[in-house]
Amino acid sequence: MFEQSKKSMKLKSTTILLLVLLFFSNINAQGIDYNIYSVVDQEAEYIGGYAAMMAFIQKNFYYPQEAIEKNIQGKVTVKFVIEKNGSVSNITMLRGIPECQECDDEALRLVSKMTNWIPAINAGKQVRQWFILPINFSME
Repeated sequence: MFEQSKKSMKLKSTTILLLVLLFFSNINAQGIDYNIYSVVDQEAEYIGGYAAMMAFIQKNFYYPQEAIEKNIQGKVTVKFVIEKNGSVSNITMLRGIPECQECDDEALRLVSKMTNWIPAINAGKQVRQWFILPINFSME
């Protein structure tokens, strides 16, 4: 009895695994690309270019009051995805300022407010691309 139950369970596990593999193979057969690229034929670009991105950052940047009072300066490096539709997603911090959580939070907030980008192109198709952005906290 126990042996038969064990075989039945193994059969169910195998069936589920096959269904999952079939599902993902159908996605690929339909040409849907869920990859996130680091290297592409044409990089994603902020609408209006680098100057427009810097203007956005300057206009929306908030230097935390506590950081000003404690004279905290440094660089926060943020990594995010530019989606196929140009939106920003998967925002994460690669490196923060250890003594300033408020600075880290501000960098994440700033990136989350960004408007759409021109998406990356690879092999003639719009693709998702990783983007790394350093944000300087400097009182100069």
